[in-house]
Amino acid sequence: MRSASPKSLGVGTVSRHDFFGVCVARGGYGRGVDGGDRLAAARERVRRLERELVSARRDLAEIEQEGTAQTEPAARSFSRNGSEHAPAVTAQSSPEQKLALFRARFAGRADAYALPWVSRRTGKKGWSPAVRGGFFTDATADADLLPLTDAVLEQHLRGGGTDSRVFHVGVYPLLQDDQCRLLACDFDDGDWRLDARAYAAACREAGIGALAEISRSGEGAHVWTFFEEAVPASAARAMGAAMLRAAMVDRASLPMSSYDRFFPSQDTLPVRSPGRLRLGNLIALPLHGDSRRHGTTVFADAETWEPFEDQFAALAAVSVVGSNRVGEFANTSNRLPANMK
Repeated sequence: MRSASPKSLGVGTVSRHDFFGVCVARGGYGRGVDGGDRLAAARERVRRLERELVSARRDLAEIEQEGTAQTEPAARSFSRNGSEHAPAVTAQSSPEQKLALFRARFAGRADAYALPWVSRRTGKKGWSPAVRGGFFTDATADADLLPLTDAVLEQHLRGGGTDSRVFHVGVYPLLQDDQCRLLACDFDDGDWRLDARAYAAACREAGIGALAEISRSGEGAHVWTFFEEAVPASAARAMGAAMLRAAMVDRASLPMSSYDRFFPSQDTLPVRSPGRLRLGNLIALPLHGDSRRHGTTVFADAETWEPFEDQFAALAAVSVVGSNRVGEFANTSNRLPANMK
């Protein structure tokens, strides 16, 4: 590491004359007729510079300690997501790095995605697969589905669209082979903050990474878990159900009434279902550009529900779950208590 110069530490510059004086103090050069006075002056100058250097070093140490104290809360917040490692991607990373991280984490079907719509005539709202021509019908063939490309995800992150066609991407998490790369637990209305917090805490206590998101409405949350590789959806959902049961046991006073469902919502793909149902359930992706500007679809500390200052650092910091860990839940029931939805 490059040593700090006296000027950078607030000592001031050392002129050629000052340096000459230092040499005199160390016993060497330029002693003339008034050498005694110059020697005394040089020694006094050295003492003054040494005092300033001690003071500057003290100031530097205090500044470094303040910087460490400021970074510790963020590190503690990220550790609640299940990771003790510094994030590899941050808000200062390149757009390409952010997009690659986002795509790796929210990996669903690559051959299809969904967009929301609003009927101009009735005001009815819904989601449909994106297709060539713009309008999905139950007769639409798989060949007409639009793939989930980097350009699509980039537009999602940037935002944009119209009042009747907001460009907010929904992903289909259940893959064609009945596997998945993520699990999301959805909480809506009621005591969603308390319920989602309890679920995230149960994941953390079990060593399972979990990242909480304030959903688009602002009245609910998604708690996301990511896998190192594709795992059977049945095992992923069984793991989620186990975390819900653990949350209920640890916090018996919470009925978890805001729990809505898991995504994927099925163990197997309903390939014989008509229309859009054959793709399984979709879930809206976080970090939607327009919504973020209103404080929703953002990642937050599940203890306080304060959004993380650096959204991509939070996403990068959450630990992913290995297939062996998920497999431990494969033979457990994913059925929930009867009093839950």
